[in-house]
Amino acid sequence: MLGLLPECLIIAAAMHTRPIFQQPFNKHVETFRHKIKWDRGMHSDPIATVNAYKVRIMMMRIFTFIP
Repeated sequence: MLGLLPECLIIAAAMHTRPIFQQPFNKHVETFRHKIKWDRGMHSDPIATVNAYKVRIMMMRIFTFIP
């Protein structure tokens, strides 16, 4: 499947949990701006979720010194 299985699993898992991008009352525009940063201009919640997950994993490895 062209090496997309990890991304597909991340998207599938994210669709079955609470949204990672919370939308506080009356802050729709601010929430939208934050999502755009994560999806790199693609306007896609699944892509934003995959990118945020990958950054989280990378940060966990950096700060916990996992090789």
